[in-house]
Amino acid sequence: MIRDSGEAANDRHGAIQTIRLSFPRLLASGKLSAVEAYRLIDSAKAGHSVLGLNTLPQIWNGLSADGLAEAARSLAAEPPGDQLGRALGGVANAWMKADPAAAAAFIAQIQDRELRADAYAGCFASGSGGEVGPRAQAEILAGIPADDRAEVFASYLARYGDPKPGERNWSGVKIDPELLGPVFKDLPPSPALNRSITITTREWGQENPAAALAWADSLADGGTRQAAYAGTFEGWAFQDPHAAANWLADKAEGSERDAATLPLVRNLLKSDAGAAWEWSDSIGDSALRLDARVSTLQAWSKRDPEAAQAAYHQIASTLPAAEAAKLSACLTGS
Repeated sequence: MIRDSGEAANDRHGAIQTIRLSFPRLLASGKLSAVEAYRLIDSAKAGHSVLGLNTLPQIWNGLSADGLAEAARSLAAEPPGDQLGRALGGVANAWMKADPAAAAAFIAQIQDRELRADAYAGCFASGSGGEVGPRAQAEILAGIPADDRAEVFASYLARYGDPKPGERNWSGVKIDPELLGPVFKDLPPSPALNRSITITTREWGQENPAAALAWADSLADGGTRQAAYAGTFEGWAFQDPHAAANWLADKAEGSERDAATLPLVRNLLKSDAGAAWEWSDSIGDSALRLDARVSTLQAWSKRDPEAAQAAYHQIASTLPAAEAAKLSACLTGS
């Protein structure tokens, strides 16, 4: 079949694309094993190909629960590959519908943490080929063990990139922060949790910053609270930077305030670089303060180079040499 299709399509990728709708029938009949299907689709590495993206998550629904169990075991034993997580995620999605207890037990014992997260993330696909809605998404997450939950969500989000505040035509994951808040609360700290919380509170900050900040303050871990403050202010300051600044002006100095000030600065500088510069100076953390100053000077020097240079020279003598040099390099004409 591949050979005959290949003659018509003139290339291997085209041949596999031509017969991809036959994969479910071939798998269900036993004429093609799960590993053979995965390897075949993975071998079609034409430039910018979405064959794996469009095929691997959706070809397993014709298998029985036993067939899905065997497919999962055989795929989990494969060497690492670009498409392996997508294939195993597709199997997991179908298996969760056929025998959720057995599927969940199998996924939980996968030793490779990244592959385990990919398998869980596959469960968010809907039967129509899209993604489940926010409520089902939160329910699936709540059923994933706490140690894996944040990494699963981060892996899921990574498939679509990082949505920015106000981004139009976003076709990725739709989330409901109020549903996700309880799912993430009290999870063990990790970089994946910080990423998940930053993205969740970024949405929340655009919709209801007061609720987002109340939730942030309820978090026990300091690093997680900082991520929540940063995300909330990315969203809020995008929508209304002056309202966000007015609220933050009354916030006591500390790590949460610093985390919130950096996204505030980056939004203020679009319309008021002088105010952004003043806020940059209020950041206590030296690394975040430098980031804020660099962002501000780079933008300010393009719009009003004289004002930017004047602001820089007011503080230049107080700065360490390396920091002064970095800021000086941001000024046009310096």
